[in-house]
Amino acid sequence: MHMQDLKPALVSLVGALAASLCCLLPLSVLVLGLGSGAFMATTMRYQPLLLPLGLLAVTAGYVLYVRERRRCRTVLCTMAGSRLNLVALGIATVILLGEVVLVAFPAAASRLLTQALVSAANQVEHFEAEGTIVSVDPAKHLLTINHGDMHGLMGPMTMAFPVASPALLTGIAPGDRVRFTLERSPQGLALMALTTQEPAEAARVVLDVQGMT
Repeated sequence: MHMQDLKPALVSLVGALAASLCCLLPLSVLVLGLGSGAFMATTMRYQPLLLPLGLLAVTAGYVLYVRERRRCRTVLCTMAGSRLNLVALGIATVILLGEVVLVAFPAAASRLLTQALVSAANQVEHFEAEGTIVSVDPAKHLLTINHGDMHGLMGPMTMAFPVASPALLTGIAPGDRVRFTLERSPQGLALMALTTQEPAEAARVVLDVQGMT
């Protein structure tokens, strides 16, 4: 058996792993305790490129496999590495489907990311970021923000965060630009402070629950 015989396996696996760099692989790294969310901060930026690349690569793997199988049937030869290629194509498909599900259902991906980030925390940390309010849910005490990079934690994405105090939800609405402080601890993630960014020179402070303790 030569490397040429395993081309379908190699193409599909490399493509699937490249696609998984956006969400699935960083989540796995966090869950296994092998790294921090900083890895995702870099890979999430390339999601529009990596996911289509993965889809094309896995599709190409199947095309190569079917083409070689048909050739062998025509010339009555034994297809080398047939079983290994099939196993690799199956693994690549599962990886790619997992990535597609995470991208297609951002709310579920957000919950998984939150759980992974919390499980990786061994001390209280604070992160500053800016973003745009997407939705406000007073009943669940959640604030969904399309935020920029949080250095050392996560890359730009839309994510729902629990608030440390329901008062943080007062006076804000979808579309508002905000600057916020996120706390990560073994107990979970929580928005601790929130400041609106207005066109005027001075921003209006909504509330800082840290200053109330």
